[in-house]
Amino acid sequence: MSISIKVKEGIAASSWIVNIFEGRSQVVSEEKEVYDFRLGNPKIEPPLEFVEELKKVANNPFPEMHGYSALAGHVQAREAIAKTLSKERGLNFTAQHVIMTAGGAGALNIILKAILNPGDEVIVLSPLYLEYPYYIDNHGGVCCVAETNADFSLNIDAIAAKITSRTKAIIINSPNNPSGMIYSDESLKSTARLLNEKNRQFGKDIFLIYDAAYQDIVYDGNKLPDIFSIYSNTIFAASYSKPLSIPGERIGYAAVHPAMKNSVELMEALTFANRVLGYLSAPVLMQHVVTNL
Repeated sequence: MSISIKVKEGIAASSWIVNIFEGRSQVVSEEKEVYDFRLGNPKIEPPLEFVEELKKVANNPFPEMHGYSALAGHVQAREAIAKTLSKERGLNFTAQHVIMTAGGAGALNIILKAILNPGDEVIVLSPLYLEYPYYIDNHGGVCCVAETNADFSLNIDAIAAKITSRTKAIIINSPNNPSGMIYSDESLKSTARLLNEKNRQFGKDIFLIYDAAYQDIVYDGNKLPDIFSIYSNTIFAASYSKPLSIPGERIGYAAVHPAMKNSVELMEALTFANRVLGYLSAPVLMQHVVTNL
């Protein structure tokens, strides 16, 4: 029996990651104090609010508590997220702009599935989350890496050099994984101006996929710029894994800018992708839990 050639190549290319994981396990078994920076896998307990809400949901069972939700997720959860986004961003989000997903990774994969045609290019910024190239390749895209500056800030010229007529999207991850860099308001506005210029040049609308997995882990008075106020063709990918210390529960969401052209069609595509990629729906119990957080 032979496995997929592409999968075999992927295994070989990422074998060093496996070695890091195995090496870490050996070190942990030999040393008392080892700080694990290889993976965003929190070792602290979830906040009390989450624990109490989980108990509340679990102790009050209801029909279909463990059944499938609607493909886009329970409307109550989506409405709660839309309400929060509207308050924070000053825009009119509704449940029709939000889809519940199996974590941030699930959000990114349904987004890429929904927008990519074979050969479409997706720009990512270095240093980058190591799974981005695989996610992009999963859906027929081509990963194009743009270098950042020496201090990890955005290099607008480097991004510009990567944009072609085949560019479909750019993924911006801030705070960045792995550098921790928070991209400045001005650098994001410069990126938006560049994208709008290229949109006019190529007669298309390049998507900005904003990976917000670490949006709630910001310290020392730093603030994240509001990407929704900067670029209207934004798709937001969010996760509860890090802020609630529940990565294994696989709960997140994607949100589409209310002013985006053809947002209804995109939401239909995201919902379709959620189904055909085998997610079917985000974990239903967690949808009920996060609704009131």
